Amino acid sequence: MEEEVDTVTLAKGTFWTFLGQAIGKLFGFFYIVLLARFFPADEIGIFYFVYGVVCLLSLFTDFGLLQSLARYVPYLEGKGRRDLLYSLLKMVAVIGGFTSLLFSLIIFFGAGTIASILGRPETVDSFRVLAFVIFFNEMVGVTGGYMIGRKMMKQSQLILGLQTPVKLILTFIIAFYFLGFSNLSISTGLLLSYVPLIFICGYYMILDIKSWKIKEAEEAENISLFKEVVVFGIIMTTIAALNTIASASDKVMIGLLGGKNALELVGIYSIVTTFAGLFLLPFSALLTIFFPMVSELFGKGKIDEMRKTTTIGMKWSILIAAPFFILLASFPAFFLRAFYGEEYASGAIVLILYIIALFVFSLSLLPLKTIGAMRRLDVELKIGAVCALANVILNYLLILQYGMNGAAFATALSFALMTGLTFWYSKRLFGFDFPKEVIKPTALMIICTLLLSLSSDYISNLLSSIPFENVEKTLDFIDSAFVSKAVKLIIFGLLFFIICALYFVVLILTKSFGKEEKDIVSRAMRRAKIPEKYSSWILGRLG
Repeated sequence: MEEEVDTVTLAKGTFWTFLGQAIGKLFGFFYIVLLARFFPADEIGIFYFVYGVVCLLSLFTDFGLLQSLARYVPYLEGKGRRDLLYSLLKMVAVIGGFTSLLFSLIIFFGAGTIASILGRPETVDSFRVLAFVIFFNEMVGVTGGYMIGRKMMKQSQLILGLQTPVKLILTFIIAFYFLGFSNLSISTGLLLSYVPLIFICGYYMILDIKSWKIKEAEEAENISLFKEVVVFGIIMTTIAALNTIASASDKVMIGLLGGKNALELVGIYSIVTTFAGLFLLPFSALLTIFFPMVSELFGKGKIDEMRKTTTIGMKWSILIAAPFFILLASFPAFFLRAFYGEEYASGAIVLILYIIALFVFSLSLLPLKTIGAMRRLDVELKIGAVCALANVILNYLLILQYGMNGAAFATALSFALMTGLTFWYSKRLFGFDFPKEVIKPTALMIICTLLLSLSSDYISNLLSSIPFENVEKTLDFIDSAFVSKAVKLIIFGLLFFIICALYFVVLILTKSFGKEEKDIVSRAMRRAKIPEKYSSWILGRLG
């Protein structure tokens, strides 16, 4: 009998993850606006400089044990080995907690030396505060990572999505009443925002574990698991380091090769590529539930179902992400100018090239995660190494000729190489071919983008002619910069929903929905109590 893909779990997990990440992105937008409005630029710079250094150091704090949870929790659950799963949790919590706390203390007491080596004595206090982000992040990773591995997506994503609003509130309370508008207020606000997450996620984790009937695993099995997980973690850390090189090399090399305006180009390029990252939001949402699902399927030996889940996941990712692609690629200069200012509009070509690069990259995400679920980290390591090297070489060649546009094109080429290698290995390892199901939604996405781009100048002029300053005057009791950004964000949201509706109509007219999509829509309509005659009519139009 043919196995059915658990589309309900995939859809629910994607929905809750997307909602949690959307909450974080929305509050993150206003968090950045408020930081820029109230805090001096140099204080913000100190925070991000120190936070960047601390994040790099945190990659090596627990031997990669934390990264093993998302893979081993569902895998051991699929094997029916909750005894080993319990051992894994204790191992990661004790070893990871100890080593991360040790690193935090080393940075705390060595803050003066670190700041002196970096030639930034003004960062000492910020290093002392942010040192404990390593330990707090580890604890959130253990509790939240367990919940994700157990597919408790509704609870985990809503809890984790609260960090940004909590951080925003705490930062400004501390700034107004205690430490003033300094980097210490930003650092302390971030650090304290972890505390509620640790306690709430920990509560759900303990509640779930108490429902088990746990027996202790044999010592020999625990030792074997420890060796396997440590090797897994070290390789994952290496892969993460290669990914960091690949993602950061373009900015570093623009700074080295960009000429007299290099640092200005780095700033524009960083803002533009961060904005382009909105496209990956749906993929990130789906990946969070996808990885534990395929890990559990591999643990149960259901390779065929694992392959089908990968195909459906790829199609859904494109269906959800297409409106982001259409919007960002059709109005690059307009939105860069609206959100960040006239000087950033010069990055319009970078935005288009980078959004194409991210789309190519997105095609490899799910098959690559499936390879990871199969514990073929050697393959991930090879792909990561080849692409990191290719990215560095291409950046060197293209930045000299075309500046930051060359960097974006280099990224697109290296991501194309990654995607090609991923599909080649996927075919060999689990018989996965490029799915025909994604061709139609991808082609429709490209056609919609081209058609909308032809009318983008007219639409941009129309939007620019709307007297938004009247709205800002009406709300003059609120900070003007805040109101201006909020109004532009509303425009972005309205355009996004219009494009979502148009793309959805195009999908219906071209009958691009399959059995799985119709099943999800049918379940949603039953929940909404839509009468049978209407739901049947709607389902009939879907394909």
